[in-house]
Amino acid sequence: MYLQRLLGVLAERGHELHLLTESWEDAPAGVTVHPLRIRASRAQRPMRFAEAVREELGGQTFDCVFSLERTLLQDVYRAGDGVHRV
Repeated sequence: MYLQRLLGVLAERGHELHLLTESWEDAPAGVTVHPLRIRASRAQRPMRFAEAVREELGGQTFDCVFSLERTLLQDVYRAGDGVHRV
């Protein structure tokens, strides 16, 4: 899995890492997991997750916010899974 490998390499190189997620098992050593509890219908879930991430980031400062999901605040967004040239 891309994110698991990325977190592992960054942690090995001494970066401070925080992972905002609904659920995550087996995060590499050195990764602080911030579980976000999302209660919403399937249709509302993506927007509720994005809002929860925004709230979690609100009072904190990070050098870089990297996202693999459709979030509202990020420095880098990696588009994948289903992105195709049209």
